[in-house]
Amino acid sequence: MKKVLGLLAVSLVCTAMGLGQSQNGNVAGTVTDPSGAVVAGATVTVINVATGATRTTVTTGAGAYNIEGLPPQDYKVTVTAPGFGTTSTNTFNISVGSSNTVNAKLSVDATNVQVEVAANSLAGINLENAENSQVVNTQQLLELPTEGRTPYAFVVLSGNAAADPSATSRGVGVNLGGARSASTEILLDGIENTSLFSVGVATFVPVDSVQEYRIVTSNYGPEYGRASGGVVNVITKAGTNAFHGTAYEFFRPSTFASNSYYNNANAIPQHRFDRNNFGFAVGGPIVHDKLFFFNNTEWTRVRSSNVTQFYIPTSQFIAASASSTQAFFQQFGTVSGTPTGKILTLGQIGGAAGSVSSAFATDRAALELAKPGTFNDSTPILQQVNVTVPADAGGGVPQNTYNIVGRLDFNLSDRTQMYGRYVLYNSVTPSGTGNVSPYAGYSTGTTTKSQNLVYGITHTFSNSLVGQFQIGLLRFNNNQPLGTNPAGPTLFVSSAAAPSIANNSLVFPGYSEGNAANGLPSGGPQNNIVLSPTFTYTKGRHSITFGGQYSYIRDNHTFAIYENAQESLVSSTGTTDTINGVKVGALTNFVNGVTDYFQANLNPQGKFPCTKDLITGLQNVTAACTLTTPIAQPNFSRSNRYQEGAGFVNDSWKATPRLTINAGLRYELYGTQHNKNSALDSNFYFGTTGSLQDRVRAGKILQVNQAAPAGVQNPGGKLWNTNYKQFAPRVAFAYDLTGDGKTSLRGGYGISYERNFGNVTYNVALNPPSQLAISFTNLDVGAQIPISTGVLGSFSSGSGVSKAIPQGTVRAVDPRIKPAYNQFYTLVLERQINNTFAAGLAYTGERGIHNYSIANYNRSYYGQVYEGDAAKYAPSGAVNTNRLNPQFTSINVRGADGDSYFNSMNANLRGTNLYKTGVSLTANYTYAHSTDNTSSTFTDGQSNGDVGGVAYFDPYNHAIDHGNSDFDLKHRIAVGFVWQIPSYGATGYKRAALGGWEIGSIFTAATGTPFSMYDCALPAVTACPRARFLQTPNYQRVRPSIGGGAPDKFDYIDFPARYLASGALNNAAYGSYVDPKIGAADLPTIVNGMDTFPGGMSARNAFRGPGTISFNADVNKSIKFTERYSLQLRAELYNVLNHANAYLNLSGANDVSQNSFISTYKNGPDQGANRQLQLAAKIIF
Repeated sequence: MKKVLGLLAVSLVCTAMGLGQSQNGNVAGTVTDPSGAVVAGATVTVINVATGATRTTVTTGAGAYNIEGLPPQDYKVTVTAPGFGTTSTNTFNISVGSSNTVNAKLSVDATNVQVEVAANSLAGINLENAENSQVVNTQQLLELPTEGRTPYAFVVLSGNAAADPSATSRGVGVNLGGARSASTEILLDGIENTSLFSVGVATFVPVDSVQEYRIVTSNYGPEYGRASGGVVNVITKAGTNAFHGTAYEFFRPSTFASNSYYNNANAIPQHRFDRNNFGFAVGGPIVHDKLFFFNNTEWTRVRSSNVTQFYIPTSQFIAASASSTQAFFQQFGTVSGTPTGKILTLGQIGGAAGSVSSAFATDRAALELAKPGTFNDSTPILQQVNVTVPADAGGGVPQNTYNIVGRLDFNLSDRTQMYGRYVLYNSVTPSGTGNVSPYAGYSTGTTTKSQNLVYGITHTFSNSLVGQFQIGLLRFNNNQPLGTNPAGPTLFVSSAAAPSIANNSLVFPGYSEGNAANGLPSGGPQNNIVLSPTFTYTKGRHSITFGGQYSYIRDNHTFAIYENAQESLVSSTGTTDTINGVKVGALTNFVNGVTDYFQANLNPQGKFPCTKDLITGLQNVTAACTLTTPIAQPNFSRSNRYQEGAGFVNDSWKATPRLTINAGLRYELYGTQHNKNSALDSNFYFGTTGSLQDRVRAGKILQVNQAAPAGVQNPGGKLWNTNYKQFAPRVAFAYDLTGDGKTSLRGGYGISYERNFGNVTYNVALNPPSQLAISFTNLDVGAQIPISTGVLGSFSSGSGVSKAIPQGTVRAVDPRIKPAYNQFYTLVLERQINNTFAAGLAYTGERGIHNYSIANYNRSYYGQVYEGDAAKYAPSGAVNTNRLNPQFTSINVRGADGDSYFNSMNANLRGTNLYKTGVSLTANYTYAHSTDNTSSTFTDGQSNGDVGGVAYFDPYNHAIDHGNSDFDLKHRIAVGFVWQIPSYGATGYKRAALGGWEIGSIFTAATGTPFSMYDCALPAVTACPRARFLQTPNYQRVRPSIGGGAPDKFDYIDFPARYLASGALNNAAYGSYVDPKIGAADLPTIVNGMDTFPGGMSARNAFRGPGTISFNADVNKSIKFTERYSLQLRAELYNVLNHANAYLNLSGANDVSQNSFISTYKNGPDQGANRQLQLAAKIIF
């Protein structure tokens, strides 16, 4: 009976930052006697098994104890008290950011009671807080297949994770907890590890250097901040009292890979590549029990080339065009690609019978009508070319990379421990890995160098007070230079993006020919310093954690956006020009040597654009807005500084032995961006009275130290107001339902704020008087714009000529912008089935408020629509195209008016060495729904298919854009397992043959991501409206048939034809709307002063693309030479089933006026659809 009473009721929980710093964990609990009375003054000792470090404390008057600042490792706990026996645990793991409960019920005899507890995070449950999180442990990192050999590849194992495969990768490439990928906080050893300009991982570390990491998707404690989404915290390895290490080589050649579906369909031979990833890791003692070292040095060498296919104009088409078009191609159009012999005629791309595309149907009619002797259906217009460049052919981006991690840990005493860690990551990629072009001189590469240094110390001041302090230094330098050609103009089909013709991009000469917003050159060093103190005070049943963070950021960045002028044949919604009543398109403008849209960046020499007269439509030209040629380009470099801080407090109250309540508060302060030279800081400041449209009309661009004129917001020395009200409460409870530490019910609520990221706010650099991104359409200037060979168009030529500064585009941050924040709430039920196995069911809800966004407040014709401007200019009688603010064209305001909702149920199973079978498992099934009105600040995904054009369809009516998120996945399964196959008692040669085998696998499957359908049949100013279906359309796949005209093309969803055989609109199938003033499909009708659109427009992201599956596996064999030395041989298979996922390549195809169906393709040249085999050998000691 006494031994029964002496059993230790222990549950090991692994939660993030309930009571400690994010890189460490803690052990806490209550000590009682056999009757259940608390035992004060009991001695609790925690021993680090690997290093011998010990931490000791005594219980409070309430019998409670809390030992903070324990680095992730294996530990044992012993509890002693006068008059009682010693109680101790088995070895168990404390994981990153975990709070671990060890409650001891002591025996009255002298027997040493040994109690088995859950060995690690896979088997334990959380009894401390409401956090939703998951640990990726050392075994998973080392034994599961990792195609890119990066630890972040395992984030996909988490529940509540999703991704839009078409989106620009931000964060760790995954959306966590219904938030944007850019909303993820990335930590390395508890210190921020983010490239703040693009919001990605700043410093990569090798897999063999990682101890483990935690993925937190919701309801984290107040120690976490600076993000409204998830948290990914990677912890590096430390040395121990035993020397351990590995030397390894991972080799992946194309010889062992299958050819891709795309290549087979297009008769392209298998691309050749070789990937070598090799290195060593070693750690051990320098002074036993005191000083330890660890080093991992790794190299990655990838040699590969790939064939990228493009369509470009034929020489016949160029020769039939105007002299300005010919001059452009003569100067810039040296073709470097190899023609395949495939030619597309005017009929084939203009909707004739058997055509591959109807994208240029308007040009077919216009050109054959205007020049019947030159153009007919058989005229060769486009030719396909192959471009072979150093590119990812399946083995990763070609590169020379090395990565070094070094760490020292020092146990100064049982009260003081410290460590220091340094990481160096250096990578160079060759020309063609950045920008790739079929024209000579425009392909580019990249260089990246990142250094990350952290020092941390933990000191126990007393049994009730523990302090931890960290300082982190980060220098991240990523550069994307120009190729061999200097800066110059780029010709585009559309101002949106390069269109896809038969699954190949149609491009012209110039840099960033696929997307003009990709400014080149780009890059520069980002420098961060972070100071982070944390203290924990234990009193009675309360453990109070408090601390803060100070961050200083200096971002020296060059972003030469529009240094390469953008000349677009048509705007994103086409042109309103006609020839004999037939609408003119891009090819017609190509032939005529003119464009509809021009954008470049010039130095306005401290001046501002001339203001357009609202009555006459003419510029009011004065000396104050006039430049004299030659006109130069501006300085594209900036040195932006930020100072940011945070403070937090959390009280973890053990209300009863079974109930823990957490109440915390975090305060966040994000300092306003400011340049080293304040004269380079300018912003658009709104008017102070009237409607929002009135305030846009009255607004001015001012330098931050400039006095504001009457009726305009005062800059007050800042680009935008600093918000001082960012208080974020966090509350949670955890209840032991059964009282045995095996079942927990947890719930909580919290708020978390998010900082804006660099690329969003940096772009105020484009504002005058230091830069001016001039942009205008043919509507703005009243005539079409000649194709130019000058980097500044018509502003490039001449000397001593006075030129009025044209209207330009404004990049503004709302001077009263509010910080984005997320409200999260969870309810979690967990059950520890035994010491090796646990299961859970969790509800997660999140509400995103003030999500960061961009909206163009200054579109053409808004003067008539909102301000009652006259329909015609006087005295010319031309149509009045006034924008709200007559000094500028687009005013793209960085605001915070995004809105999102997320609800999910996640079921998970996890275990380690399940029932002693050798199987370790993590499995998550998530059923979720995510909605918003914009899914990313820059509209990164392809849901708008490049015909939507802007973040919001209507910048003054965001509600009509609320729909499924770009990354909304209804169903998702993620399974990772490792099976160390038992040898079942075999000995001798049988043990050598049968023992040491291991199988690992990662399997994920998800339903498809959503997209929108548009209708560009009617005239539109800025953005095509979403289609108005009068007949219920098909919302899912209905035609699994092979599409005509192109290999690797499959019809996916059918829609009614937008046009009848007569050429008239099919008004029985589609509704039509144009506003009553202008006759444009994207301008609202104003009713009683309210901005309205008639109903019937299909919802944003109403349609859903095909689902995806991924199945990777490895088979490993370990051969022991001695007890100390072994050899592991590995075979890792990626895409085991050689399954090619279907995907959408929209690029304007989701326009019912152009296509009566949506097509899918199997994994294309950049999608990685082929099966690959990676072989590896590791010497382990």
